[in-house]
Amino acid sequence: MLAQTPLLTGMPASASDLERVDIDMQTVLDFLESVVAAPGRLDEHADLLESLGPFWFLRRRLADGIRLLRHAAATCTTGACTPRTTAVVTLSLGSALAYSQSAEEAHELLTSYTFDDVERIVVAGDRDPERRTIRLASLALAAWVGDDHALAGDYVARAAASLSSASDGIVALVTATSALCELVAGEMAASLEHAHTALALSTERADPLAMHLAAVVMGIGSLFDGDPRMGLRWNDQAFRAYLDAGGVQICDTVEQRGNHLAAGGEITRAAHSFAVSRAYATDAGMDWPRLPFTHDAIRGCRDKDNAGFEAGWRTGSAAAREAMRTGDHERFVGM
Repeated sequence: MLAQTPLLTGMPASASDLERVDIDMQTVLDFLESVVAAPGRLDEHADLLESLGPFWFLRRRLADGIRLLRHAAATCTTGACTPRTTAVVTLSLGSALAYSQSAEEAHELLTSYTFDDVERIVVAGDRDPERRTIRLASLALAAWVGDDHALAGDYVARAAASLSSASDGIVALVTATSALCELVAGEMAASLEHAHTALALSTERADPLAMHLAAVVMGIGSLFDGDPRMGLRWNDQAFRAYLDAGGVQICDTVEQRGNHLAAGGEITRAAHSFAVSRAYATDAGMDWPRLPFTHDAIRGCRDKDNAGFEAGWRTGSAAAREAMRTGDHERFVGM
């Protein structure tokens, strides 16, 4: 089942693919527990562990992923695994920790191999010639989520250098990730150009993950432009694409929505969104807030209307608990 599931890139069937793995999670975890405990099996299935990287975050399984990858890393320290397996496990654990925003440890692991090391130790053993580009884009995305933006830019630049022979799906993913990195680097014109390109490619091939990332860029761009209404429209598109990609860990998308609402002076709705985001993040063992604008946005909301903020926070917290219990994550689109 895992071998047939395209876990690294967004495709039209992403939601059903990831849900199928998630539904049978206990069987998957039992299998992976046996893999990470035995050097020979870990060598055999290291690429599978790597491909699960985005799954752990998208499906609110990050704690399970980090636990398994720490076990795998401990197995590698026995010296019985190949250097390639050790490198793949190290980078995969670094990515998982970046998604959890354990920034210091994530950076240490993600920089423990140079790009030349990755080419020599890891890429040389790839069966799929496109896997290198997907790997670099995935590492870039994890580093970006973990606020390691310079490193993310380095990874995605390497990925972008090999796009001439890549499929449209990989081009869309790398282009959208490039847009994210350019955005935080202050390269607004290049970021928006790449976001529009990624939107066109992802729309053409119905690639929800690249569409989500590109819409996130457009939404943040609207926030910088002081246009919260347009930011909310982009957030709606980003949210729907994220759900289509199989994502149920909605904390980042909903937190961004809260920032748009706060910028538009909608205090109670902003508090509702922030409370939902916090509940999803903390339920998965992640620190909150996860975005750099949020502390100031919350402070500004409380200064303007603390009673309205408290009311929205209470209803948001209750709604999040109910949604996590029932799996009704779509209820927060457009809230």
